[in-house]
Amino acid sequence: MEKHFDAVYHSVVDDGAKDAFLQRIAQVANKHGTYIINVHDIAEHCSKQKKGEAIGLDDIPMEAYMFGGTRLHIHLAILFNCFIKFGHVPKPFMQCMIIPLIKNT
Repeated sequence: MEKHFDAVYHSVVDDGAKDAFLQRIAQVANKHGTYIINVHDIAEHCSKQKKGEAIGLDDIPMEAYMFGGTRLHIHLAILFNCFIKFGHVPKPFMQCMIIPLIKNT
C-alpha cells in the first residue's frame, strides 16, 4: 500500500509550471501595479477557512490565521507578494502531508 500512495504522491509532473506561473503573474502585475495580493484578499480568504481541521506540518492551526488580525494579514500579504516578485517559494511552504483514510465499506 505504501508504494501505491508514494506513486500517487509523485505522479504530478510540473515541467514548465514555474514559467507558466511567472508569465501569469507578469500579466496580472501589468494590469494592477506592483502588489497583486492585498490585505483584504488575505483577510477574506482566511475568514473562509474551516475551523477545527488538522494542524499542518508547521504546527499552526488554521484558527491562528483566521483570528490573527490585521497585522498578521499585512505580513502575509507582504510575504506572498515577495514570493510573486522573486518567483521563489521556500520548500517548507510547498510541503504537505497526505494521510489516506481507509474506510470499511
